[in-house]
Amino acid sequence: MFYGTRLIGVQAIANAFVDVWTAMPDAIWSHHSHFVCGDRAVSEWTFSGTNTRGERIEAQGCDLFRHEAGVIVHKQAFRKQRPLIAP
Repeated sequence: MFYGTRLIGVQAIANAFVDVWTAMPDAIWSHHSHFVCGDRAVSEWTFSGTNTRGERIEAQGCDLFRHEAGVIVHKQAFRKQRPLIAP
């Protein structure tokens, strides 16, 4: 069973990022850590942003990648669900 939203294609991915910055204009991914091992890669990060109601989110997450010949062929993203911080 899959949870979350599946995005396929460059335009769908681009639209998802536009949606994030529309909902949270100050969205940022910080505190990066990355490594590659064979055909797998991991990117750890902290996401933060403020929504249009002034509520703030700060959450840790990671992306898991599988690549072939230097091209990403599969990506999964996971984010720790945290309560919103009131304005």
